[in-house]
Amino acid sequence: MTRGRHAAAARAWLALFAAGLVTALIYWPGLAGGFILDDAVVVQPLVAAPAAISADTLLREFGPLGRPVSMLSFLLNARVADGLAAWKAVNLALHLVTGLLVFLLARCLFARVLSAPGQAAWPAVFTAAVWLVHPLFVSTTLYTYQRQAQLAALFSLLALLFYLRARAQQARGETGLGALFIAAGVCTPLAALSKENGALVPLYWVLLEGTVLAGTARPAWLTRSLWLGGAAALLGGGALLVSHYQTVLVTPYTWVDYSLAERLLTQCRVVPLYLGLLLLPRLSAMGFYHDDLPLSHGLLDPPTTLGGLLLIVALVVTALRWRRRRPLASFGIGLFLAGQVLESSVFQVEMMFEHRTYLPAVGLFLALTALALELPLTRLVRGMLATTAVMTFVLATAARVASWSSTAQLYTDLFVQHPQSLRARVALAEWLAREGGEVDTALALLDGIDTPDTALLASVIDCRHGRDAGGDWQRFERTLDGQARASNFVAGAMEEILERVTAGACALDATAVATTAARVARLGMPDARRFHLYYALARLHEGQGDYPGALAALEAAAASQPDQAMPWFLAAEWAADRGRAHAARNYFERGRAIDPEQAGRFAELDEEIGAE
Repeated sequence: MTRGRHAAAARAWLALFAAGLVTALIYWPGLAGGFILDDAVVVQPLVAAPAAISADTLLREFGPLGRPVSMLSFLLNARVADGLAAWKAVNLALHLVTGLLVFLLARCLFARVLSAPGQAAWPAVFTAAVWLVHPLFVSTTLYTYQRQAQLAALFSLLALLFYLRARAQQARGETGLGALFIAAGVCTPLAALSKENGALVPLYWVLLEGTVLAGTARPAWLTRSLWLGGAAALLGGGALLVSHYQTVLVTPYTWVDYSLAERLLTQCRVVPLYLGLLLLPRLSAMGFYHDDLPLSHGLLDPPTTLGGLLLIVALVVTALRWRRRRPLASFGIGLFLAGQVLESSVFQVEMMFEHRTYLPAVGLFLALTALALELPLTRLVRGMLATTAVMTFVLATAARVASWSSTAQLYTDLFVQHPQSLRARVALAEWLAREGGEVDTALALLDGIDTPDTALLASVIDCRHGRDAGGDWQRFERTLDGQARASNFVAGAMEEILERVTAGACALDATAVATTAARVARLGMPDARRFHLYYALARLHEGQGDYPGALAALEAAAASQPDQAMPWFLAAEWAADRGRAHAARNYFERGRAIDPEQAGRFAELDEEIGAE
């Protein structure tokens, strides 16, 4: 009997290894792909000049918690690896390791709910294999910047595994404190410091206690800790939302063209869309551009909003009703929904992104596998159906990886799949002009589409290639009429125009550009974008000899981000150049008060204005 169990376990591990090997093979061509989106902000500069960006800079600039675990992984990657493929290979390795953790978690959970715990390995293999080869996760694995989502998922799964280990030890009369400490004191902080939704791990523990662990004896102190921790999290989170209501729930919605209510209504359709993409993957519906998704303005506008809300409610009710009868299916549904709590709720982040399903999908696949085991099927039929499902996903993933293996092909496919997406159009035109050398094709894509994004990109392309940008610039100015906000793309492209005009690399009239840039800077946008825009505008004014205009722009930049000292040091430098030592000293001291360390880098200026 023991020999038979060992042989069965060995076969399960062999099958898991085969799933991992297939995953690595189908993903391998994708390692040749290029940088996209936020890669340009973090990863590309590190590849170009690893020593140029400090750990302090990375930790200071990303996310409410700084995401130090993810950022330090990028920094370490830059120090020890050479070439873009190595970066993507690390992401692939993380995907494989996370798949192993999915298997271990699934095996542990199935062992608790099956009448024959020794049969838990094969359902766990299927759960992990489906997750590993699912085509929806290509964009998480091959989009280097989404290592944050991978690390958060990896440490969250470790936290769940150690929590289950602790509870198993407690059931045997042990304290389980060591495993609990690793779960709560090590893995959970690492998950949260990889990406903020890692902080949801305690919620997953509560789901476990209410479902799979409901029949397991629980120490009174642990029950009290869970209740007190849950209450503290709810009260603390509520207090933070109330105290930061303006900065969290009001100001960010001035940057986008929808309200908080419209976001919540639209999420009633987005969460079911995730569900559909996981159950019946459609490559044509995938991608990271979803600005073509219509907003929901009411429960019946469109009617699918109400349908989506009813589906979510039905899932919640089903999970609650199945807590005792089907505990693993109940936990899986709960994990799928709980994993959306942060990014599909009140916070103003992208309306839809595939990587948000990376960990929640584990719950969905656990639930489906648990339900499938109840079907009156023979082992042979189950094996055939499981193999068919996995191979179907393998083929779909291979097709999607082929697109990601070439940046040109990726942007082309995304535009073909989302022809109504303005961002997909702009991204393709930008790549064609900058990397593909197809300037005329890029401009043709933008021609006749009168939006600030398309008109400004056409102007930028004209400037880059020494063409007459006057017509496109006038078109851009016209598109600003009636605009209340500027997209991140418009803010960044406007900054490039300012820099090019300042450097004499664009023939546009400097005065007209400065006037329009000031107009754009007054539109709704994140403060960091506004800061950089005013900073570039100040340099243009100074280069044109307009000292008062330059100072006004620097002061506006400083007002946008009061914690930034650089505008004051630059103002001090310009004042010193004009022999205004007293004004220079005032500006310098304002900068020093904000950032004394940065002031030390201007020691020569400090000495110069102190001597005058």
